[in-house]
Amino acid sequence: MKKNEENLKKVNISSKTLSNWARVYNIDEKSIENKLEGILAEKFRSRRNKVLRDNYYLDTGYSQCNKTTEACKNLFALFIEYKKETIHIERKILLITSVVLLKKRGLIQCINKAIHNPEEVKDKVIRNLLLQFNVSFDCEDKKLIADTLNIYLPYKKGEDLLGMTYSSFKREGKKSEQGFYLTSKKVRGYLVEKVANKISKQNTILDPCCGTGAFLIEIYTAKKMQPKEIKNLFGVELDYMAALICKLNLILLQGRGYQVPNITHSDFFDLKWNSHFDLIIGNPPWGGKISQQFVKGDSFKAFLEEGLKILKEKGNLTFLLPKSYFLVSAHYNSRKKLIEHQTIDLLACLNNVFEKVMSQTILMSITNKYPHSFHRISTEYKEQRGKIPQRSFVQNNYTLNIFTSPQNFLLTKRIETNCIYLKNNVYYGMGIVTGNNKKFLSKDPNHGEGIISGKEVFKYYLEKPATFLDLSEKQNFQQVAPESLYRQEKLIYRFINKNLVFALDEKGLLTLNSVNFLIPKIKGYGIKFIMAVLNSMVAQLYFNHCFYSVKVLKYQIQAIPIPICTLKEQKPIEEMVELLSGSGDRHKMYREIEHEIRKLYKLSKTEDEIIDQQIKVKYLK
Repeated sequence: MKKNEENLKKVNISSKTLSNWARVYNIDEKSIENKLEGILAEKFRSRRNKVLRDNYYLDTGYSQCNKTTEACKNLFALFIEYKKETIHIERKILLITSVVLLKKRGLIQCINKAIHNPEEVKDKVIRNLLLQFNVSFDCEDKKLIADTLNIYLPYKKGEDLLGMTYSSFKREGKKSEQGFYLTSKKVRGYLVEKVANKISKQNTILDPCCGTGAFLIEIYTAKKMQPKEIKNLFGVELDYMAALICKLNLILLQGRGYQVPNITHSDFFDLKWNSHFDLIIGNPPWGGKISQQFVKGDSFKAFLEEGLKILKEKGNLTFLLPKSYFLVSAHYNSRKKLIEHQTIDLLACLNNVFEKVMSQTILMSITNKYPHSFHRISTEYKEQRGKIPQRSFVQNNYTLNIFTSPQNFLLTKRIETNCIYLKNNVYYGMGIVTGNNKKFLSKDPNHGEGIISGKEVFKYYLEKPATFLDLSEKQNFQQVAPESLYRQEKLIYRFINKNLVFALDEKGLLTLNSVNFLIPKIKGYGIKFIMAVLNSMVAQLYFNHCFYSVKVLKYQIQAIPIPICTLKEQKPIEEMVELLSGSGDRHKMYREIEHEIRKLYKLSKTEDEIIDQQIKVKYLK
């Protein structure tokens, strides 16, 4: 009924007039209402379809309320229609929308007065907030105001129509630059659910990058807070308009009798806090240049480390972070400090939860206390739930890989028994970086000698080089290892790959930068045996569990356990490696080599089955 009344207002028809039409023309009143709704829907649909382009997009997953999403779509269509001819179009639409919502919550009396003369609004706080939109309307805006007011603008507790609309007004490039991405309602609810038992209404809670207030709204709603408890919620936001919307959102949430929210428009890193917080929660920007103090791309790490400084002892910090933080070497020092000094309660993989952002998202929840030696981290990945000892990540170069399972943890511990490592027993070489492949590489065999690239490397096998290079021009290359290293017998491997792919080079070939090479020097161990171990499914499972990387790095290879064994035990494996290249059934021969290697690791039948279930052999040509 309420929606029908809204539709009638949009076309200046009273409910009494509608009843008269139905009576005079003998038409069912409901059919008139349905027809009217169809006309209005078509009007806004055509406006939306007119131009959904120019690198704008709607964060439709932000809300689970169809009415909120529909209103945002219509406001966005209005923005597209007017943006070329109306100055400050974003602020004007947001101001009108704010005024409508404030009226619905009983916080202002007159919509027109608040739009045209916000300085006359009686409530001082709301008056100041409306004035902060810093826009004025003239006669040329009459149609814009009418069109905006003709849109059905619902208010529902826990929703953020203003924030969703503001985000839709930002170009994709701007969002990426600022790290401004909305967190879906589903993810916000999940995050708050995970920390709900750590929140009391008396706790002080901070979102250091609060945006338009999504997490604070979620907490207030989930904990059924009252206006008097808003004093315990704090937010900081660098984006001026987002901070303004956040204040309005928290006032709208409270309704009459509201308390002024503690939202600060500032660079979080410029603030000095007099007290610490019980809970710090949020989705820090991932790639944005958020402060002059920090390198672009490290913003999330800066928020994490600064947040821990203002967290109370035994307080909780829960953030959404990119997968890269937990795996790549650039964040090694930060992870080391975290693992050694904080208790990590939960690591949960949420997959790709932000539109237009490809990186997987990890929810990390930390308690600010020194970890017990026996503490185990709860992990969630797809349907898997488990617990992994926090201390175990120390041994894996402080790589926090949750894309594994507790059973894999136990299996890797078994693999590590009675083994040796390549560390301090190997020479490494990197492929040649020419700096200009078009200039220095050729398809002509007369140009120089063959150079191996990644696409020519397979397990146990090298294809003939497809390109050629004149090494006498090496003084012009960006990077080249000593020639003596290239000329030795060596293991060549694909560098950019999540699979371990090693082949033996007995001809002293050159390698391009998509492949690197190593020369093992472990006394009593043959190069063909080591190649077999590194190509094995056992090594692949270990690599996946410990590193989950798309690059095969030096320290990772050094960490792969090689079973201690005699030359006599190695011999049958090396003989099979020699036979493999000429074998009619290479996969069968590979399985026989694998069987012998697993015997050296002393794996059980159950452990064999775990490996077989998880590892699929690739790059075996």
